[in-house]
Amino acid sequence: MTITNAEKQARFRKKKKLEKYKEEAFKEWQLKMNFGPRRETPSQVHALLERAATLPSGWTDRDIQKAWDRINKLRIEFMHPQDELKTDVQEGASLRTEAMINATDEVLSRAISDARESLPKVINLSRHLISALELSALSNSGQAAAIMEAVRYVGRAAMSSGDMAKSHAMTVCHASLSINNDRPDWFMDSLVNWLANRLGREHVRELGKRLADY
Repeated sequence: MTITNAEKQARFRKKKKLEKYKEEAFKEWQLKMNFGPRRETPSQVHALLERAATLPSGWTDRDIQKAWDRINKLRIEFMHPQDELKTDVQEGASLRTEAMINATDEVLSRAISDARESLPKVINLSRHLISALELSALSNSGQAAAIMEAVRYVGRAAMSSGDMAKSHAMTVCHASLSINNDRPDWFMDSLVNWLANRLGREHVRELGKRLADY
């Protein structure tokens, strides 16, 4: 269907407005960086925003609204970040356990030192992994498949070595393994906690119902 010049101009203005909103979100993130260290690199944030703002050929008003929503969700996440990576490192070092609270000063000091030493290495590795994903030019599903293989590898390695360090990251690794693998004693409680914090009350109830009916 042929569209008029006025309609073309209206579509152009809508797209330019979306581009401006995307640029504002990136600038906000850059300003936020000045008030503390961030896990994301500028290239990672830019890539995420570019994907969020991408419109299909022959896009409709519904498509552009979805793009606005995607950018807005990223914007909120950038402005109110949760340092889950740091939390996973601390949990993996047992810093958030009751046993560590009651540990001797020597044991606690060693655990804190190990976590501090590990954190920058973990950050660098995560950045390398994300850069590799971006360079792969694979689809989102292809990237997810590659990451899940890495997750399964870590789960198998932990199971084989008997390393049962507890963290939400390790919980996901154990959850990725097949049914015939053993899980640590803390696995189920940790999995429930991890899912509940991400799904919210309504989806947790729906998940519980579906699992009961499975």
